[in-house]
Amino acid sequence: MKNSATMDLTYIEGDTFSQFVENNMPVILKEWNYSSGKTKFFQSAKATPHSLQESFENLFLIIGQDKPGIQKQHLIQWAEETARKRARSDFPIYHSLEVFLEFRDIFWQTLHSYLEFTKQNLQTEYIFELERYYNQAIDFVIYHFATLYVEHKQELVRLQQAAAKEPIMPVIALTNEIGLLTLIGSMNRFRLEKWMEDTIQSINQLKLIHIILDISHASFENSDVFQSFIKVTEGVKWIGCQVILTGIKPHNVQHWIKQGELPSTELSIFPTVKQALNSLGSFATGNVSIRTRTNVRKVKRMRHGTSE
Repeated sequence: MKNSATMDLTYIEGDTFSQFVENNMPVILKEWNYSSGKTKFFQSAKATPHSLQESFENLFLIIGQDKPGIQKQHLIQWAEETARKRARSDFPIYHSLEVFLEFRDIFWQTLHSYLEFTKQNLQTEYIFELERYYNQAIDFVIYHFATLYVEHKQELVRLQQAAAKEPIMPVIALTNEIGLLTLIGSMNRFRLEKWMEDTIQSINQLKLIHIILDISHASFENSDVFQSFIKVTEGVKWIGCQVILTGIKPHNVQHWIKQGELPSTELSIFPTVKQALNSLGSFATGNVSIRTRTNVRKVKRMRHGTSE
């Protein structure tokens, strides 16, 4: 067993380059974590240190395959997943490109140490061959990452603009203490943010103690959006209001159970608005049903650009 003075890497006799990379990954990650400029990435609040390190490690293991062994489809898959995460977290693309520069530098330090350990042919022609092979792989993944990042950003902007046009139902005060909010239409994370701001403001203004939130006319973009929705509704208790959830569709529950994505929650849940009102023991439930249906029709007209 031999040690490298550069990064304190360890070589075991007979290791291939990919084995050398895997065995020394903790040291490589330590070097990356302490490399210059890393603090600004962690302080950007746009991506967590763990997600940055995980993506760095995965890419290092892919490109660190023995020559020839790098699979382009693996690089594209890494670029797709990482670009999507970075775009959604608003992690600036220029920070990502700086991380790629550090990646290239540490990768070549690692390869140089391996060549020294194994005393392989270090003639100029051989070095140029390695440089061309591994740099092409790094350039390939950078190109696809940048392209996919821009595509995801454009799609997120489109979704954000569409969400801004979707009407948000107002909270209706049924009594001095009880409110009703009917959620209508498709919910993505942008519309969810706007809905959260409007709803909390309305609850605070109306000084509600209970709010019935009916989602029988709503759909959610994916399970992540629904999980966020549940967290938001649970957070309303911190302004002194209890949320009662109604209208969850049975087929959604079946899907969540099968996928293992059923969210745990302490919210009160009822099938219908009428049953939720009965549980509170307040208000004439017959009138509420009429007002709820009227509410839904009003929003549908708003969405189609018609008036009363």
